[in-house]
Amino acid sequence: DPRISIATVYRTVRLFEEANILARHDFGDGRSRYEEMPSAHHDHLIDLQSGRVVEFRSEQIEKLQEFIAEELGYELVGHRLELYAVPRRGKDRSDRE
Repeated sequence: DPRISIATVYRTVRLFEEANILARHDFGDGRSRYEEMPSAHHDHLIDLQSGRVVEFRSEQIEKLQEFIAEELGYELVGHRLELYAVPRRGKDRSDRE
């Protein structure tokens, strides 16, 4: 609808973010990305060549982060993990999908 200004869209997105309806991600490329607030925690792997963002969950990583916080005398209440990667040489893109 051309009657809706871009400023209205940005304000609405910001309100959704503040209301925990949307989660904002900045993967270091100068662009913000939004996703519906996930019901379950997940992490991200960012393909630096294609810009593709892969969501994943690893129980091993979750347990290790809790262990590290505990070893340092803390109780982990949240975290954000972003892995930045490039495809391995010789790996066909179809192997990663």
